[in-house]
Amino acid sequence: MKIPTPPLRSEDGVASIEFALSFVLILILILGISALSMYVWAQQKLSYAAGEGTRALSAWQHAAPSNTLLCNTVASTTQPNVCDSVKNSLGFLQNDTTCTLSYTSCSQIERVSFENWQICTFKVALSYNTQNHTLLHLLNQAHHALSKSSLAVSQLQASSSINIMCLKENSL
Repeated sequence: MKIPTPPLRSEDGVASIEFALSFVLILILILGISALSMYVWAQQKLSYAAGEGTRALSAWQHAAPSNTLLCNTVASTTQPNVCDSVKNSLGFLQNDTTCTLSYTSCSQIERVSFENWQICTFKVALSYNTQNHTLLHLLNQAHHALSKSSLAVSQLQASSSINIMCLKENSL
């Protein structure tokens, strides 16, 4: 009776190569899922914070004295309060986020009793630089090293708008 011989040692290297290739693919897949999750999470935080900014602006409008309701006065005096409210809701993302408050279009109210008033659209805009976030920056570098393409996101943006009734510039 013949004793079975073990397989040749050269076959052991094939298993190592298969493991290395599959491990790299699984690692790339996990990093991709992590990157997408981080981007979605950061974008959701920015969108929520922009909404908080418009809520703060709405609350300020109801508490403000009537002589400060000129549209340009609203934009200049509420910018610090609105941006503080936004940054408080961002958590640790607040250091790399820029906040701007602007008013764009104003239109006349078509009622006789509101002849000195107009409706203005105020916009809270946020921009977040992902290059300063450690994990997102590492994932961007890994993406560039593996694919050499520029699909990685370097800026995330969100905005929210609100219509506010304010006095015309020449009505005081």
